Amino acid sequence: MSANGEASTSSGGAGSGGSVLIELYKFEGYGDISCHGGQGHDNNGGGAAGRVAVHCLTQIVYDGTFTVYGGSGRNDAQSAGGGTVYLQDIRKSKVYKRLLLDNKNRPHDKYATIDEPFDKHYFDEVHLLNQASLHLANDNRNTVLDIYTMIGDGTGLLHMHANQKLFAEFRPNVRNAFLSGVNFIVDYKSEIIFPSITYIYGKGVLLTGMSESRSVVINGRLTGIADLIMGFETLLYFDEHAHTAGVDVAASSSGSVTYADIDAERTITFGTIDLRSYSEIKYVPDQTVLLQVARIDSRFKSVISAESIKVVDWHIPAGGWSYDHILGHLPAP
Repeated sequence: MSANGEASTSSGGAGSGGSVLIELYKFEGYGDISCHGGQGHDNNGGGAAGRVAVHCLTQIVYDGTFTVYGGSGRNDAQSAGGGTVYLQDIRKSKVYKRLLLDNKNRPHDKYATIDEPFDKHYFDEVHLLNQASLHLANDNRNTVLDIYTMIGDGTGLLHMHANQKLFAEFRPNVRNAFLSGVNFIVDYKSEIIFPSITYIYGKGVLLTGMSESRSVVINGRLTGIADLIMGFETLLYFDEHAHTAGVDVAASSSGSVTYADIDAERTITFGTIDLRSYSEIKYVPDQTVLLQVARIDSRFKSVISAESIKVVDWHIPAGGWSYDHILGHLPAP
């Protein structure tokens, strides 16, 4: 089944993919459902991908594929944005919602957009593969995105804008850890809430204005993390307005958070930080920042860097730190 955009054969751009809506009782088998964008011709741009939605009254057991990537252009700038696959079925008498994105390694700035009139979006699963990028419409509305499980290959991106809040596998009544390979950008006045144990495994994105590839960029509020583990060759970047907040777990619920404390801007608080080999925590230039942490463990060539940084640390591992590890102001051990 296809509703693909046509490739460009003249001076015009390629066609965009259409939309496919399937409503049925039972969905199984193989095949391909496609609404990808058309390929651009010569100097013309590719066509944007369309959208696929499947609403099924029983659990979906379809083992085929979905193809919803944006069309290619002459270069990355001319490539088009990806589409989405929304799957809704019934499991254990409850609605189960999945959002699947795979943009075939198109550039990260080719976003798929959630633009709906309601203010809270919930998904049981969100899949971000092959540099798929997802964001909510940047319209200054107070909007919540609550994702129970995220699945990524380290290349996908989720970008939050002002007045938007993302719950990334936050389950206040369960001691879980965030392990998914996804990159995040949190703009000024936006927020991301993680489980207390969070692993950073995103392989990084390099967008306009960035001097290096970054796995997580925080220019708003980073909430909920007690134990932070930076994966191999990952980078966490704290921008000018970045700060952290603690969670009152007993008073919080799914999609809603009660704060135990909120730090001032440029103040970052964790219980522990584990820096794996070649990982880095980097702060915006020309700012003095405060890092409060009970314990820091570092591996080979891991770095914390800032123009000026005060580290309040209760435990520095045997062997201590050198300026190869932390660039800035260190307290006495």
